[in-house]
Amino acid sequence: EKLFVTTKTSPCYHPQAPPHYNISDVDACSSQTRKDVQADLDQLGLETVDLLLLHGANHFGEGGCDEASCALNRAQWQVYEEFLDSGRVKTLGVSNFCPSCLDCLLHIGSTVPAVNQIKLHVG
Repeated sequence: EKLFVTTKTSPCYHPQAPPHYNISDVDACSSQTRKDVQADLDQLGLETVDLLLLHGANHFGEGGCDEASCALNRAQWQVYEEFLDSGRVKTLGVSNFCPSCLDCLLHIGSTVPAVNQIKLHVG
């Protein structure tokens, strides 16, 4: 109760950075996301976290989200909503999402991201 616990999972398609996922199939993406969220809860030794972030949008190139990217983002978000609905997560958010990738999420599901954590280097 004295700590606010946040965790995040990686996008399914992110070959540049660990864990180097290269998943482009929506069903495989959903399955991996479910495993990743559960693994985070298990590693933390918690039944519930306060905030779950989708760390970066799925991108297949430069610019905003195309339809294939949106499909993966929506698949992951729907898994996130399952954890929210089950009470395992209290709040959902994203990290480093551009406006077009946020639009992908706003047209599905019932949960609007509460947070868009962004990386910023000042000075």
